[in-house]
Amino acid sequence: MMILFAGRSTAAWVVAFLVALGLFATESARAAEVTKSATDICVLRLEGEVVDGDLARLKNLASGNFKGSDGESSSHDTLCLNSPGGSVVEGVKLADFIYKTGIGTVIDKGDECYSICSVMFMMGIAQGPEVNFVNRKLNVAGKLGFHRPYLAIDSDEMINVKALAIAHDAAIESIT
Repeated sequence: MMILFAGRSTAAWVVAFLVALGLFATESARAAEVTKSATDICVLRLEGEVVDGDLARLKNLASGNFKGSDGESSSHDTLCLNSPGGSVVEGVKLADFIYKTGIGTVIDKGDECYSICSVMFMMGIAQGPEVNFVNRKLNVAGKLGFHRPYLAIDSDEMINVKALAIAHDAAIESIT
């Protein structure tokens, strides 16, 4: 079912909302570090704030470290997450890659995964020729946090409150 708002589809409002988020976000963040994991529970580890370019870094390291399906599933390809979140646009790209590639996600003891990181965590999956199953682990001493989208507007310009409310509702609906 596609919902229309003033002649525009939900997808158009979500894109507009994400563009607005990108326009008002600050660019002072350092990229997340993607490294080989030092533990047996994960093959790779993503740590730090999600920013543009993190998908390319993950793909680069994944190509040499993830084995893919072993004939059964990709369940051994795992990524530990420890991130406060960050760029919604880059995080959605990472979540899509995690899901489509069949990467399991882990929040280990003492690690935290908030905001867009939580969406990435929820995409943890294992795939194989005859199987497709959820592959995510949250240690009881790890933290996973969800929240509603946040829009920081650093401008004195007038914003149409009704249009902003519709865009916000469409974004929430899409996330759900």
